[in-house]
Amino acid sequence: ITNTMRLLSLSAYAQKKVASGKISQGHAKILTGLDEKKQKIIIDSIIGQKLSVRDTEKMVKHHKKNGMDLSARNRQTNLLEKYKKTLKQCLPFEHKVKARSIEISFANEKDIENFLTFLKKD
Repeated sequence: ITNTMRLLSLSAYAQKKVASGKISQGHAKILTGLDEKKQKIIIDSIIGQKLSVRDTEKMVKHHKKNGMDLSARNRQTNLLEKYKKTLKQCLPFEHKVKARSIEISFANEKDIENFLTFLKKD
């Protein structure tokens, strides 16, 4: 029932293609979360290339990975830069800021002890 309900969030174009049998519900549920334009592009590819559900999953994953618009990339980059500067100011340890993590490097046990002391501070 939940998967069927998710199909209601699809564009009218996508819903028509499911209702007419042009694409399966399996294909359609993969498209949830994509904007209408991307749904149409992928649906047309599914139909034109006779893609399997698995092939469609790969295509959508690729679109989601590479489809972030430029302004979203810029916001993400600016946010990471903001955190890098803040961390550099308040974290007195060798560290790297990555996409969704902070990697802290220690030269020796004393650095580890200092870090643990640093964490205990209020």
